[in-house]
Amino acid sequence: ATKCNYCAHRVDAGREPACVVVCPTDAIISGDLSDPKSRIARLVASEPTMVRKPEKGTGPRIHYIEGHREALDPLASHRSVRTLWGERPRDGTDPAPGKELPYERGAPRRTYDIHQRHALSWGWKVSAYLWTKSIAAGVVMVPALLAPFERTSLVDGALSYGWSIALIFLALTGVLLVADLKRPERFLWVLLRPQWSSWLVRGAYGISLYSLVAVVGWWREDSVDSLVGTVTLGLGAVLGTFVAVYTGWLFGQAKGRDLWQSAFSPVHLGFQAIVAGTAVLLLVNPEALSALSGLLVVALIFELPFVLLEVFGKHSTEAAAVAARSMTLGSRGWWLGAGAIGACRILPILIILGLPASGLTHGISALLALLGVAIWEHLWVEA
Repeated sequence: ATKCNYCAHRVDAGREPACVVVCPTDAIISGDLSDPKSRIARLVASEPTMVRKPEKGTGPRIHYIEGHREALDPLASHRSVRTLWGERPRDGTDPAPGKELPYERGAPRRTYDIHQRHALSWGWKVSAYLWTKSIAAGVVMVPALLAPFERTSLVDGALSYGWSIALIFLALTGVLLVADLKRPERFLWVLLRPQWSSWLVRGAYGISLYSLVAVVGWWREDSVDSLVGTVTLGLGAVLGTFVAVYTGWLFGQAKGRDLWQSAFSPVHLGFQAIVAGTAVLLLVNPEALSALSGLLVVALIFELPFVLLEVFGKHSTEAAAVAARSMTLGSRGWWLGAGAIGACRILPILIILGLPASGLTHGISALLALLGVAIWEHLWVEA
């Protein structure tokens, strides 16, 4: 069904889709819903019908006459590990043993289920792209945040590293983006034949403009005391922020992934970029140890609640809640709790605040913070 194109070649020739022709009970009816005189339009107008997930706002065009929610929504029926015809292994969508919801007699339930994991549409390339993009954006956002509070030489020093690192990680981001496409050779179509309602197109142009500003900043090396340096840093910070956060809206256009519909995602991605950018600059620029370590603590403190909210907060749909719960079970739960939250967010804060300042301790904190961003992105993308 995911590959169905409504038999476009047949419809264009004035024929009906193949499924309509071969159905022996006339259970599938096709036609033009916009034509009030068509059979399908009259049926939809006169019969009680249901569609799948109308709340997504995608305008579903497949109507089910006298449909039942339990038949259209996989989460509407009771799912037990033991079924009428067999038993399946537990997976990340199951409640903990002994905590299954009681089955109400007479309620719809599944009588057959299999342990089938669908192929992931998004994998390590997407989570890696989010990580490299956070670094590329953050290493310019951070000097802009420090500029009003720190001496010019410190900001200039951080920025001298920032422009170079931004260009390197923008290049890696581009490679990952193109490699993840099913047809990489068509990547230029995004720029040359843009569909402006797509955040993929908007993001591609944002990344391109940010790359251009980064090249200018790297080439000229103007101090932030100068007008050109101030303007370049300002443009870089604005475009870097856009590059960091636009993916939240891009993923929000993937209506089939309920967990990605969170309104907090763009803000969370912005804080992640600050964490990643600060951590990288802390590793390469020990002269700014005090300022950068303090900013890393603040960024981690502000970013951690978004992680907790994404996983343990209230979700708009049951599907989003199931996806979030899958991050807390099995090996994913270990990576989330002990890894992304404990070792990579709380521990760096404790190290910086509790141990004497040194390049070693703060470097370890920076590495842990970078690892934490990577782990979280991977868990979130695959949930």
